[in-house]
Amino acid sequence: MQPLDHKLEQRMQTESFTYRSFYENLESQLTRKEIHSLATLGNDFFYLVDHLSANLFIKYSSHCELLGLSLQEFLWKLQIFINRFLRAKAGSPLKIREFCRQIVLSLENSTFCDQLEQELQEEYQQYFFISEIETSHLV
Repeated sequence: MQPLDHKLEQRMQTESFTYRSFYENLESQLTRKEIHSLATLGNDFFYLVDHLSANLFIKYSSHCELLGLSLQEFLWKLQIFINRFLRAKAGSPLKIREFCRQIVLSLENSTFCDQLEQELQEEYQQYFFISEIETSHLV
């Protein structure tokens, strides 16, 4: 994971930003029953959402202002993005646990990490900017 830059650290202090895991964010928005049903996704899924979204948060935190989001909102949007990314890549709800397990095991491989980072970067641009532009042209 990349270190925080000075500007991001200052902004986090100014906004009284508190890092909340994906699970913590979900707990504040879903019922207990819905939260319990998410256990089927497995620990690797939640680890990856937090790990990958934290990396993107550090890398792209300067985009908050472009997107009109607070740091807290931006983190939540990144977590949702990674959630959707993992689910789409797994291809099936039945495959998500094994898919995430394989990714976690592959994180030690620098070539794999480079490929994953490239794919996430392209998907990030599509999710946050291209789709936003397309939506604004429809209005």
